[in-house]
Amino acid sequence: KKGVQEGGMLDLVSIGSVRAHEKDINIVSIAPNDSLIATGSQDKTVKLWKTTDLSLYATLKGHKRGVWDCQFSPFDRVIATGSGDSTVKLWSLTDATCVRTFQGHTASVLRVRFLSAGLQLLS
Repeated sequence: KKGVQEGGMLDLVSIGSVRAHEKDINIVSIAPNDSLIATGSQDKTVKLWKTTDLSLYATLKGHKRGVWDCQFSPFDRVIATGSGDSTVKLWSLTDATCVRTFQGHTASVLRVRFLSAGLQLLS
């Protein structure tokens, strides 16, 4: 088979690389329709990249500490982010604005997940 080496190992080739953030990247997430890639970083931002050419689509700014996790909603045009600032933010993918900030955690938010077909958010 093409691309499979002896011993069953897959032969992968990089098709591109981008300098994405000023600090470490903690999470990489891909939109359900494969149109965007999100990278969350210790630099307090999430960057959205077009999968077609890895060009920058938007930068989500507003967290006060590093971003630990991000997840695209399965249906709506939003992405959720969890941060070391103890907040969860919900962002519009249409205009890259923060539409809601959820507070109440007493420590860093390490994971965010959509449930119930995107109707609920767990952190």
